[in-house]
Amino acid sequence: MIIETTERILVIGDTHFPATHPDYVAFLVAVRDAYKLDSTLHVGDVVDFHAISYHETDTELPTAAEELRIARECLASLAAEFPEMHITQGNHDNLPQRRLQTHGLPQAFLPGFNTLFNTPETWHWHTGFVKFFLKCGMPVVMQHGIASSLTAGANKLRTASLIQGHHHYTSGVAWQSAADWRLFFLSVGCGVDPDHLGMAYAGSSVLKIPALGCGVVVDGWASHIPMWLDDTGRWNGRVP
Repeated sequence: MIIETTERILVIGDTHFPATHPDYVAFLVAVRDAYKLDSTLHVGDVVDFHAISYHETDTELPTAAEELRIARECLASLAAEFPEMHITQGNHDNLPQRRLQTHGLPQAFLPGFNTLFNTPETWHWHTGFVKFFLKCGMPVVMQHGIASSLTAGANKLRTASLIQGHHHYTSGVAWQSAADWRLFFLSVGCGVDPDHLGMAYAGSSVLKIPALGCGVVVDGWASHIPMWLDDTGRWNGRVP
């Protein structure tokens, strides 16, 4: 799917509502304002759907109905700040479709995401990937998950720049020289709350700390913007 964007783009990482860091939306707003960004993309896994996951569910977490209600409230706060965006569906977003398939039910039983989540019709959900072109002519492809390391991602496609999410512990930018452009591979990190029970499936370790942050693309230059936390685990309020 080819989409239209500007030259000043915010790329939101995996949010996994409602298992999202409590300061992530405020951080995104601050980044948007600091860098004067006017297009918004989301790499997917917008919602978590822990209650219908194929992982073991935690009985301390809400039921499917309650989780959806809370997720809708979270999404309303995001939509208030970002009323228009393009989203590549993540594996967690697709859990309702996968559950229908598991039980032999047609996909027509599921309404569109904007109906399900009460989100604006100006939120555009895409399967697979989205592609756009920067003013210089450089093609850029965004897909939920492409590679688990920056090196692997940079070597994945030599004809377009790439943007991904999905890998919560990978963030940053790698560059490759091409015939016409210097191509980037941007792994944007995520916005999850590492202490939320919904994230327990990822395991816990001092070496496994989510790379909180987002991505910015301005005039063809890609950057990962880290969300730095203070000693209490809250965002320190600063935008690098």
